[in-house]
Amino acid sequence: MSPSKQKLRHRPSSSAPARGSRSKRQPTDTELFRSVTEFVELSTRQTPLAALEADLARRLAQFGVRHFVHVQALDANRKPSGALMAGPSNREWRELYFDKKWARHDDLMKSGLRRLAPTTWRRFEREGPLSDGQRTIMSHAHEFGFIDGYFLPVHMLDGSVACVSLFSDGVLPEEGAPAHAIHLLSLYYSFAVRRALEPSVPQQPAVSITPRQRECLQWVRAGKTDWEIGQIIGISEHTVIEHLDEARRRLGVRTRTQAVIEAVSRGIIHI
Repeated sequence: MSPSKQKLRHRPSSSAPARGSRSKRQPTDTELFRSVTEFVELSTRQTPLAALEADLARRLAQFGVRHFVHVQALDANRKPSGALMAGPSNREWRELYFDKKWARHDDLMKSGLRRLAPTTWRRFEREGPLSDGQRTIMSHAHEFGFIDGYFLPVHMLDGSVACVSLFSDGVLPEEGAPAHAIHLLSLYYSFAVRRALEPSVPQQPAVSITPRQRECLQWVRAGKTDWEIGQIIGISEHTVIEHLDEARRRLGVRTRTQAVIEAVSRGIIHI
């Protein structure tokens, strides 16, 4: 089949909603928070990966996400990997991507692996002119019905980098509660995949944190600021920062989000 015919085969139906024309009610911040916390709780149990992915697909569908994939992009030696692949990605798109060796030209992925923050396709397009290779990838993606996408790099403590890619038939949010919800859902999915596909990973060494550090982390998980945490538990904002910094050090992570995830995975704090 010629490339042009292959493109045509995947062209979205003319009956599909036009971009930006959807009138579907957007979830409230409370609903998004509940969705994330429910998924986080599910991901920290011994939930079969297939069941977890089905649950995640249902939650991501409200953003127009129809396909997603997880893969370890770089191993601990910073070499290209491809291990830990999971997720209901579009098989024909995946085969085309690998057959064309587009990973060599995928500047979005290369850029993503050098940063900590996630990005959407549309935001990446705005950051600067696209290379010919990247334009080719984007053009074919649109022919498959992927209007926008999302790329989240997950940097592990051993130096490896996993990534979660989402493919949407609509424009994805880039700020506010919806963007944060997508970020957290993707992050906890990556954690669950690693745990499910690496059962031989040695048990984590015990970590001891103080009751006050645990309490501060629990309130960070609830979305409170340093000042708000201090007001709630009756200590200064500066002391809250000190407790959280020490908790991060003991847990061996760099950010508060990572500290919360690590604390949840170890059963130190709860949803």
